[in-house]
Amino acid sequence: MRARVACTQAAAKETTLCGARGDAPLPAATPPAYAARMGAPADADTRAPATRAPPAFALRYTPALDGVRALAIVLVALYNAETPGFWGGFVGVRLFFVLSGFLITSLLLERLLAEDTIRFGAFYVRRFERLFPPLLLTLSGFLALNVALGGLAQLEPSVYEVIFSASYISNWTLIAFDSPSALGHTWSLAVEEQFYFLWPLLLWGAWRLGRWRGLAALAVVGILASAAWRPLAVAMHRAQPQPQHYLYYATETCAFGFLIGAGLAIAAASRRGAALLQGEAARRAAPWAAALGLFALLLAAHKLSSQAPWTYGVGLTLAELAGTLLIAGLLAPGAHPLERLFAWPPAVWLGRLSYSLYLVHWPIVRALLGTDLPAWQRIPLSAALSLAAAWLLYALVERRLLARSPRRGVSRS
Repeated sequence: MRARVACTQAAAKETTLCGARGDAPLPAATPPAYAARMGAPADADTRAPATRAPPAFALRYTPALDGVRALAIVLVALYNAETPGFWGGFVGVRLFFVLSGFLITSLLLERLLAEDTIRFGAFYVRRFERLFPPLLLTLSGFLALNVALGGLAQLEPSVYEVIFSASYISNWTLIAFDSPSALGHTWSLAVEEQFYFLWPLLLWGAWRLGRWRGLAALAVVGILASAAWRPLAVAMHRAQPQPQHYLYYATETCAFGFLIGAGLAIAAASRRGAALLQGEAARRAAPWAAALGLFALLLAAHKLSSQAPWTYGVGLTLAELAGTLLIAGLLAPGAHPLERLFAWPPAVWLGRLSYSLYLVHWPIVRALLGTDLPAWQRIPLSAALSLAAAWLLYALVERRLLARSPRRGVSRS
């Protein structure tokens, strides 16, 4: 069975959160030139107390990261629409995970460096306020449409699906029940929210125990353990009837993407890492790194198969490494052709729309897959309807939420 995917957004999942106020600010760890290149969630609070020093580094809007979101949602949508040549387009979800790990960790580090703590309550409330209203409107529309078209017989199963999605556990219900649904794509939102819940606690604990050494140890151990778990999980679940359900949807088998993105953020925020990324060698290598990462991602989107054990043991890990390389290449100082491509206004616009587009595209694509339309008609129609619905959701809900954000115009997770 092909693993159905979606994103952003973290990450939309979009990919979005807030930090905290604490006691003593720490010395600056990131040169201003690099700080200006960093991307961060749109709802991060940058208002500093008047009596405190400014943050050790500040997260600034990076248009190219919205372009990365655009690439991710395009790959996901092409895969879900069964577009020939994009049989591995589910790697777009993994790109969302990497970007979410990077942005969320960057924002949390900003707070830790400036204030030595994380205000967990404010963080979780901001996550909820930013991500849940668009999801709630989508779920309400799904429930109303299902009952209108299918009658009261559809009410009970639809309510269960809405509850699973709204409570962010749909990845585990897909593993347990294997029930195809127009809300099946919310599994990735569930994984992201689970990461958002656990990661700030782990990051804060590592900071308390060992400061930068603690953060580095957390990142290295997490990255290595999550990478090693995947082939072990393939071997352990090979005999099951549908092993790819666990291998694809489980929180622990998705952890590597978030953690490699977080590792990039930790490295970039450290003195040594920031100096390295600001160097002449990094400036020269950035275009090649971005090009190699993009090429590897597109190759994975073309070659990977949801039926192959190798995909779950190694392939997804390589795709997430490629995504990390792409992001690093776009963040290094100095503009280059790929950076300008990802910062192209249409790409930025699509990236800003990615969370809403992710929410609405799969129900539309799934409905059209049930028709007799040929692919050359069905796929453009899916794209047009999805973009129209996403723009409407964005205009009605998401844009208003962003307008109220204290950090408007900063790249969202």
